[in-house]
Amino acid sequence: MFINGRQPFVGPPADSGEKWLKYYCSYHDILLVGEGNFSFSVSLAMSFGSASNIVATSLDSYVEVVRKYKNARLNLRILKGLGASILHEVDATKMKLHIDLRMRKFDRIIFNFRHAGFFGREDSLLMIRMHKRLVHEFFKNASQMLRVDGEIHVNHKTKAPFSDWNIVQLAHQNSLALIGCADFNIQDYPGYHNKRGQGNRCDHPFFLGECSTFKFGINHSAKRTLRLLHMYNALDMPRNLPFPEIPISNHYHHPYPTSFGSGYCHTHISMQDHPTRFDPEYSCATHSVNAHSRFMTGMLERMSNDNVYWSSNLRSNFGEEIERSDARTMPRLFHHW
Repeated sequence: MFINGRQPFVGPPADSGEKWLKYYCSYHDILLVGEGNFSFSVSLAMSFGSASNIVATSLDSYVEVVRKYKNARLNLRILKGLGASILHEVDATKMKLHIDLRMRKFDRIIFNFRHAGFFGREDSLLMIRMHKRLVHEFFKNASQMLRVDGEIHVNHKTKAPFSDWNIVQLAHQNSLALIGCADFNIQDYPGYHNKRGQGNRCDHPFFLGECSTFKFGINHSAKRTLRLLHMYNALDMPRNLPFPEIPISNHYHHPYPTSFGSGYCHTHISMQDHPTRFDPEYSCATHSVNAHSRFMTGMLERMSNDNVYWSSNLRSNFGEEIERSDARTMPRLFHHW
């Protein structure tokens, strides 16, 4: 089976100095994620004659790697001698934040037969969810570490229950598109030995069966759509505008009283005197703020029409500020209400 959405590569000129192993070139910047015994990295490096373009990472620490796999120490020594960059304790779900990776972009990012661990039967719903979460978070990170024309390659089993992971859909959710899919043959990578990676048989190979190399590239149209949606949502967000000032019309027959014990409050709100201030088209405040302003306006009008008397309890709550009842303190008085 072979699916390819791009033009096939005809190959480099004979004198270009490029060396290829299957889909990978010695001129590619390659990131390998979740390496076990680092044998896949060694296969590429030996074919290129150099590993200066390779960054090989593992979730395990160096001590765990050499303890689990008997050939790991030799593989790491070969990679170091050929100039590879080797990073341990790199989590595929957070790798874009790693101090040695966050500023780098790659032409190829490879994740071979990723696995979330052995916590039950492979066909159990719990295990499938764990695997899908791992793949989703990997795509989320890797999609931001690709060059414009870069590719993410995932080697994956295609029979159930592994087909239930729906990795193509998970990639689409992270603005990635399937650009190719080809049968995976372990003989194409001399020296590569797949390992279980966990348990008492961590250094033993697992059965491959039917599996394929899924190739994903950046879906630029989806990324543009996502950016436009973010811009639209940002423009459509309600703004934290200040509470609109309530205009006060001073319809009274004598000056403000010097104290609230000396008489009634004759100041009231007149909506007819200031119609434009309460025009819905004029106000930029949110719906809840406009509703609150209408409530406050109606309450103040009823108070003024009924000649509400300001009690001594209200005076004590407001304190000495109300003793200076002039045109500057009255708006603050209404806001306290």
